[in-house]
Amino acid sequence: MTPSELTKILANHKLWLSDPTTGQRANLYNADLRNANLRSADLRNADLRNANLRSADLRNANLYNANLYNADLSSANLYNADLSSADLRNDNLKNADLKNANLYNADLRNADLSSADLSSADLRNADLRNADLSGANLSGADLSSAKYGDELLLKYYTVGPIGSRNDCLQVFITASRTILKTGCFTGTPNDLAARTDRPDYKAALIFISTMEKELRK
Repeated sequence: MTPSELTKILANHKLWLSDPTTGQRANLYNADLRNANLRSADLRNADLRNANLRSADLRNANLYNANLYNADLSSANLYNADLSSADLRNDNLKNADLKNANLYNADLRNADLSSADLSSADLRNADLRNADLSGANLSGADLSSAKYGDELLLKYYTVGPIGSRNDCLQVFITASRTILKTGCFTGTPNDLAARTDRPDYKAALIFISTMEKELRK
């Protein structure tokens, strides 16, 4: 898609948002938008299913309620973007910059968020079932009432830096289970205890156990 074609689509979409009887909703289904400049673009309610947005610049873009099902957003810059209520199922968000992004109530089922930067992102009420968060940076993110596995998250936090690689240990606590992630490891506290006898991990596991008991009272 050429820049002039994209500009025309965005202009018509802006008219449509103001008055549905004028303009036209952005139909970017299966569009090739690799490296596209969509900074601060208003794409509320747009159709971006299967779009290739690899390495696109979407900083400060408004994608509220947009349909991004099965889109490729790998390495895209989504800093401070509004993705609230967006359909991001099956999306490739590997290495994406989602710092400070609004993902409130977003549907991220089966999304690949590996190595994505989600620091300070708003993930309240987001659906993260079967999402791949391996290596993702969730420091400062708000995951209140997010769905993880088949349950709501009671608490998410990080412990660290810890271990020989000075990595962060991610802790996901639901009503019935606790999942830990660090580096290539994903498992329960018992799984981690069986794999290491490092004093720093032992101290972390004691802290996690105390937190579990408080949350599940």
